[in-house]
Formats: sequence, structure tokens, C-alpha cells
Amino acid sequence: MTPSVTYSDVSPGYETNDIGFMNRGDYRAIDGGIVYRETDPKYVQYFEQFVFLGRGWNYDGDLIKNGYMVGGAVRFNNLWTFNYNANVAGHQYIDHVTRGGPVVERPKDWNFNMNVNSNENKRVSFNLGTNQRKDESGEFDNNI
Repeated sequence: MTPSVTYSDVSPGYETNDIGFMNRGDYRAIDGGIVYRETDPKYVQYFEQFVFLGRGWNYDGDLIKNGYMVGGAVRFNNLWTFNYNANVAGHQYIDHVTRGGPVVERPKDWNFNMNVNSNENKRVSFNLGTNQRKDESGEFDNNI
């Protein structure tokens, strides 16, 4: 079992876009998770299960990240793979969509996805995946 904790802090005035690329400034975030990996299991080549959570705030104290995720993956002896994850985004705000204006509340949502991949070492391989997302306002997305 592998635990992980990460803390990030980028001040509002920090700007690296002049020399590279930066997703955003003005945030503090803490992320944590636990991963269980089995690299020598009895009936498959590899599998893992994980759970992660993340919280983040801008320097004004607005909650801009509030997410939870659980998932896993398995690689079978024939080199096919299967993975899944389920995510919940709780109450949070978006502070950059109004470009300096007021923060916007983001609806709580959940999403689930899973994928099956055939052996990618073969001349022909395929992937089949699905993703569903629903938010508290009633919006629903279903992709295959």
C-alpha cells in the first residue's frame, strides 16, 4: 500500500507564462490518496485499487477544488487491460470563468468511466470505453 500527500501553493502574483506554461496561479491545494498495487498476483499480471481526495482554495478563501476519486486497473495474462474510476466533485466555486469578476458556483457532480483495451502489442488492437457524468442541476452526459 502506497500513501501519498501533496501540498501546492502558488501565490496570485506568480506568473511563469513568460518562460513556459502554467495552468493557473492563486491557489493552495492539498491532495491525498492511497494506492494498493499487486505486481505479482496469482491469476493476473497486475492490479491496483486506489482512492484519492483533493481540496483547494484560492487566496480569497474560495473553495475551488473539492473532489474524491476511487478506481482501479487490472492487466490480464493475455495483456488485455480493464480500468475504471468514479469521481465526485462536491460543492466548489470557479474563480476564473468571469475573468476577474465574481466567483461562480459549480454544480456538484459525479462521473464514472471504464475502459477495456485489447493487447496493444498485436497488429490490430481496440479500446472500448464509456463515461457518464451527471450534475445536481440535472445535466447528464453519456459517452461510449
